[in-house]
Amino acid sequence: MLSRSRTLIEALEPRSLCASVGLDPHFAAQLPAVLKSMRGYAAGGAVLADGRFLAVGEAFEGNKPRNVYVLYNANGTLATTFGPGGFAIQTVARTAKLSLVGDVYALGDGSAIIQFADGLRRLTAGGQFDPTFGIDGVLDAQLSEAAPQTDGTTLAVQTLVGGSRMVRFDFHGKVLRVGKTNVFGTLLSTGERADFASGKVADEFVTSLAIFNNDLTQKTSFGNKGQVALSPLCNAWLAKRGPWFNKWGEAIDSLPFVFFNNVTPARDGGYVIDANVLATRTQPPADSTTDVQTRLRLHLAKNGSLISLNTASDDRAAATFFAANAPNFGGVFHFGEGADATFSLTGAGGSITAAVRNRLGGFYLLGSSSAGSSVSHFTVVRTKATGGTITGTLFNDHDRDGVYDSTEAVNAGRTVYLDANNNARLDADEATATTDPAGRYRFADVGAGRYVVRRLLPAGYALTAPPAIVDVAPGTSIGVNLGSAIRV
Repeated sequence: MLSRSRTLIEALEPRSLCASVGLDPHFAAQLPAVLKSMRGYAAGGAVLADGRFLAVGEAFEGNKPRNVYVLYNANGTLATTFGPGGFAIQTVARTAKLSLVGDVYALGDGSAIIQFADGLRRLTAGGQFDPTFGIDGVLDAQLSEAAPQTDGTTLAVQTLVGGSRMVRFDFHGKVLRVGKTNVFGTLLSTGERADFASGKVADEFVTSLAIFNNDLTQKTSFGNKGQVALSPLCNAWLAKRGPWFNKWGEAIDSLPFVFFNNVTPARDGGYVIDANVLATRTQPPADSTTDVQTRLRLHLAKNGSLISLNTASDDRAAATFFAANAPNFGGVFHFGEGADATFSLTGAGGSITAAVRNRLGGFYLLGSSSAGSSVSHFTVVRTKATGGTITGTLFNDHDRDGVYDSTEAVNAGRTVYLDANNNARLDADEATATTDPAGRYRFADVGAGRYVVRRLLPAGYALTAPPAIVDVAPGTSIGVNLGSAIRV
């Protein structure tokens, strides 16, 4: 089943990984033949709109670095319409080096924007860089944090002396609009800008969050006059869970310091804020040590009101990596509140550089592995979803009430799917299930998160109730029955 990429999979010791979160048996990443003799690593990637996965990284021919781009189909085979056979290798000039973080931003037409040391470049769906993008194929060395928009344009941040501003450009890098207001913070995928500001409020050091619209006007409907004070929310949560200890096991008198470091748009239109909780202890004679005690996630509604505050996200997943004694590596997947899953990669002789969330609930893991030799190769694997179960029955809803009655006929051999992007269309990478003779379907190991459950309908039929929107948590089982009737 994994024979096409046996070397890669064996190098990552699937037995130890499967014991925790599990490798996806439907994804066996092929390594282009030219890369098998080259030292290298995968640094980042993005899931394209059609479900294929673009991985970027670096490989070395001797001591000469090369930028590498590999496009995988949903099953891990190489997408041969991309480059000379599913991959592209580019000689690296000093100004054309990939950024250290390997940031990749997928566009709706199958192309992608990649962050380089000198700015942004557009990689077309065919595996070539667009020479008409920006100036000579590069869009401004001071641009970063690209955020593709649904209208086909892309927003990016332009760094200026003493601040930054947003710039909107089209597929070819033509600048359409430049924001006039300088702000600090993080550009969101919605095109908004999140700004953390700190200062004293009533003798208390407080960090607040403000949201700016696409035109850089402040979103006044968010919080109190456009701001939400995050520190009091976290302090109240921490106070109920003391006492706090440093790494020597000694209790500290004050609350730990909370450092806010990330904002992500939530599916409900609100925002998820990541924070690290730090406890500081000064060790004589003059050394200061800061220890990460825990991690918080705040989920705010679009008006700034608090929905939840937990030690794990209830809205999105992430991955944190740690290095064990070489050659072992490991980390923690954060799937939802109380649902962290530890994994380890033993005997790999390599490392995990990054994780990209798959629409189906798992992760693409990118990095390098030694594959049982002295050479560490460009490596991509995918974990399967770890979570709950969605089951139900498809039926002919004769009375059109949206409720399954025992006297109503069931629909066998019909397709149900999880509409990951909620576009009311079955896409190539979306999970499907076929109903059995009793009209039953089942999705197992569904990753934690919110899903839209839809069915394919025969011509002339319509649903008798809206598509089901369900929130899945690890270990839960959710029943969703979907009825249909002749369209009237």
